[in-house]
Amino acid sequence: MPYEPGSKGLCVEIWPHDIIRTIYGICIMLIQYFIPLVIMAVSYIHIGVIIWVKRIPGEANIRRDKRLATSKNKTIKMIIVVVVAYLVLWLPLHVITIVGDVDQSIFDYNYIAVIQTKTT
Repeated sequence: MPYEPGSKGLCVEIWPHDIIRTIYGICIMLIQYFIPLVIMAVSYIHIGVIIWVKRIPGEANIRRDKRLATSKNKTIKMIIVVVVAYLVLWLPLHVITIVGDVDQSIFDYNYIAVIQTKTT
């Protein structure tokens, strides 16, 4: 956008039609957020199932089995934390981008610049 005194220096993309901008934003969100989230969730669920179902060969040992169950629980919790952290931490950036494609006046708010700076 041309510089205007008092402006915050917003840099926007110029699209021939608003629908193309919306489609582009949705495609970017799919490629950068939802597809990696699904791949990560499916992969970690598969790993979790293998960890939880797999039995250790040998004679049963109560102390060893208890220690392994604790270790499995920690691993499953870590996997859940990683997926939820990705889900929660990257969502604001993509929501702001999609909302900004629909209504660019959102970028006039000071807190939006802070959120975008912190997430990128």
